[in-house]
Amino acid sequence: IYIEDVVDLEAMELHLSYPPSNISANTISPGSISSSSIFIDAINSADGTIELISTAENFTGYTGSGTLAKISLTAGSIAGLDTLHIKDTSILRNSGNIPIDILNSMYGLIEVVE
Repeated sequence: IYIEDVVDLEAMELHLSYPPSNISANTISPGSISSSSIFIDAINSADGTIELISTAENFTGYTGSGTLAKISLTAGSIAGLDTLHIKDTSILRNSGNIPIDILNSMYGLIEVVE
């Protein structure tokens, strides 16, 4: 999960979804701009959702671009294309606890191969 040109990122709630019939989410690890204790994370394999929640001590007003997190996925048995979606309920907040507008979300296209 990559962010670009964010200003004063202090906290986040990311809600992601993926097709559980064809993909399994295995692990979540911090990216280059986050600490090892960044996430309260939950992977729900039954409904294909991932929740990533951080608190203020993880970013302390981060400004710039970089990788927030890396998600390890395993392909199912059916070849094809699937999408990892960032749900509209996701929120980024600045140091004033004010939501940061997400101007553009780019969904991750996942190619499942044999």
